[in-house]
Amino acid sequence: MSLDQNVIEDQNFLEITYRWYEPYHKAACIFFGVWNILSFILFYNELLKLVSGQMPALKAAVATLLFVLLWLVPVYWMLVLALNRTVIQLTRKEMVVRHGPLPYFISNEIFPTRDLRNIWLENADPESEEGEGATDIIAVLKNGEERTVIKNVKDTMDSEIIRDRINAWLEKAGGTSRRTPKSISPPNPMVNKAT
Repeated sequence: MSLDQNVIEDQNFLEITYRWYEPYHKAACIFFGVWNILSFILFYNELLKLVSGQMPALKAAVATLLFVLLWLVPVYWMLVLALNRTVIQLTRKEMVVRHGPLPYFISNEIFPTRDLRNIWLENADPESEEGEGATDIIAVLKNGEERTVIKNVKDTMDSEIIRDRINAWLEKAGGTSRRTPKSISPPNPMVNKAT
């Protein structure tokens, strides 16, 4: 994932865009691109029989399942990585976190800005050593509830920028400091150092 540097911000609005595609995904995209071309060439006759209805029912069902698992799922995964983004929008009224444009297993979040205490970072993998691994960006509400904004941010610098921009905007928009400490100590104090 990579942070889009074109952040839109004024006193009433903040929008941060985060891309899902990372440089190491290029190798997987190349592999599955070659895989799809080769599988289409190798199984062209079987695909033709499947589409024309010349295969027996059981064989057609198995061939369809294999086609979906070995061809359509990787293609969809590549499209999700290439096209999807997480957009965080804050107004004085609400915070909206949208993932898309393609459907995925991560749900969108909407909650009132007045209920938001601050943004917090937590290690995505608590067993990793300090300073290593991905972080989750968490919205901490005033009632103590936590909502995940973005999971598994690989670059700690990106997650810190997002946290700092949102917390600074909340301070400016609210006119008071919202950086009250969270009641539970963080699993990785270095990630949540004061800015």
